[in-house]
Amino acid sequence: MKSACQTILVLACLLASCTDNNPHYIIGVSQCSEDIWRNKLNEEMRMGTYAYENTELNIVSANDDSQRQIEQINQFVDQKVDLLIISPNQLSTISPAIERAYEADIPVILFDRKTDSPHYTAFIGADNYEMGRALGNYIATQLDGKGNIIEIEGLKGSSPAIERHNGFLHAISQYPRLNIVASLEGDWTEESGKRAMETFIDAQKTGQQAGHHEAERKIDFVFGQNDRMAIGARKALIDKQMLTSDIRFAGIDGLASKGGGLELVSEGVLTASYIYPTAGDRVIELAMDILQNQPFEKDNYLQSALVTRDNASVLLMQAKEINRQAKNLRAIHEQAAHYLSTYTLQRIVMILLGTTVLLLAGSAYFLIRVNRSKTRLNRQLTQRNEEFRQQQEELEKNLEQKRKLANEIKLISKTQTPLVAKLRKIISEHLEDPAFNVNELASEMAMSRVQLYRKIKAQTGLTIIELIRNVRLEKARDLFENTDYNVSQVAGMTGFTTLQYFIKCFKDEYGVTPYEYIKTTEK
Repeated sequence: MKSACQTILVLACLLASCTDNNPHYIIGVSQCSEDIWRNKLNEEMRMGTYAYENTELNIVSANDDSQRQIEQINQFVDQKVDLLIISPNQLSTISPAIERAYEADIPVILFDRKTDSPHYTAFIGADNYEMGRALGNYIATQLDGKGNIIEIEGLKGSSPAIERHNGFLHAISQYPRLNIVASLEGDWTEESGKRAMETFIDAQKTGQQAGHHEAERKIDFVFGQNDRMAIGARKALIDKQMLTSDIRFAGIDGLASKGGGLELVSEGVLTASYIYPTAGDRVIELAMDILQNQPFEKDNYLQSALVTRDNASVLLMQAKEINRQAKNLRAIHEQAAHYLSTYTLQRIVMILLGTTVLLLAGSAYFLIRVNRSKTRLNRQLTQRNEEFRQQQEELEKNLEQKRKLANEIKLISKTQTPLVAKLRKIISEHLEDPAFNVNELASEMAMSRVQLYRKIKAQTGLTIIELIRNVRLEKARDLFENTDYNVSQVAGMTGFTTLQYFIKCFKDEYGVTPYEYIKTTEK
């Protein structure tokens, strides 16, 4: 009886595991902070996974703490997630953590923000420089090319703050009569915009008391690098009883939520905003293209638009309709998930009830069959292990033959003509340059491409491209044998543009993949 009950429990676990949609892909998401814009992005990414089975998102936030974000990314790497989506807190502080993920062969998508490291798989986000430039030109037009402007920047060291500031400066520099009175430091929050403006006002008053003329300049326009900081600055002016009807405000984000940029522009609180698209579904689509080895672009810039009183109402109406449809989709998804889970549970109960009697009656017979199956399985495993051992020996034998052949080729190359020796020397000097090609090689040899091709073909039987590839692969093999560099690093050091192409070429040349070659050399 006890054995039968245990068998029922095992069957229940097996049935539950068969019906559970265990994720095939685990995607780690590292957000730099939490706010209404990022909450919208996270929700869109979750909805984006509806189109893909067996995909799980694990979203964490660093809350504007770069050290915390480094630790979170390292945890994702240690967990060996399938892909990372990262919005870096600052331009340079978390680059080492991103590079560690990249070196661990975990694809990295940078969203919204960039780092100073080139080691990432793809970027997707808006053009922050263009946003700053567009708002600079808009403000210049509104002020007829003359006036005083205050800029409130985002978090110091973050790529959006740097790029928006540079784009804004580029636009304003075209108008000699426009003055940026101050570029104040914020951190993307409304409170930071308010605090920055209060500090500026207090400094102005101190200057007035000291008789400084610079402190008397009137503010015509406030440009907040996001809507929240612009609103914070406006509230500071209200609290200090300095807000006048001719001071105008502009920001970036253009959210359609209650109190968001679209509503504020429509109501005239902000003169303008710029839609900063979230496009979480596009982020997930890019991630799945990478994971499923589909073609993708490395740099993906999202389209955006300037928001003014002329178009704010229409954009707000469209955004509300999109949000309504999104809520409907979420509700349908939740209902479907509930139905499937309920159906699965009912199915398990019915199967268990229907088989209990059979299990109780035939438990002894079942255990006999299990023992027989175990014996047969052990025999099969022993046979498979022997086959695997033979295959391993054959692989090592082939690899040894390949090594001998490669050494013979290397020995022959040393005794080849001065022309070939010079060619190999030049190729070796440009080994890490993936752009080094036949034309550049012919130029350094002071020969035409056709002439060089004919001579090399006659002396080696190889084309020039084959010769370049052979030199790169010989160097790669040497690095595997004499250094601890991993496969990705060696691919880059030998001038291969993609890891997949390097692996293919290496296997074509030596009969094994780089990973198999490394394991063999370790033995």
